[in-house]
Amino acid sequence: MAAEIQSSYASPELAKPYIVSVSGFSLEDNIEILTHLVDIPNVHGIELNLSCPNVIGKPQVGYEFETTKK
Repeated sequence: MAAEIQSSYASPELAKPYIVSVSGFSLEDNIEILTHLVDIPNVHGIELNLSCPNVIGKPQVGYEFETTKK
C-alpha cells in the first residue's frame, strides 16, 4: 500500500490527500500499522478506529479501557 500511495504523487497536479483508517486486532497491531504509516509523507491524516473490527468473540479494543489508555 505504501508504494501505491507514494506513486500516486508522481505528478503534483494529480496529488490527492490520503486519510487512512487503522483498525488492528490488538495494541501491537495498531502500533505496527501506525509505525509504517508515519513514514509515508503523503498520508495527511490517520484515524485510529478502536471500535472495529467487529469479530464475534473478540471484544472491540475501544471497550478494553486499559488498552485504550496505552
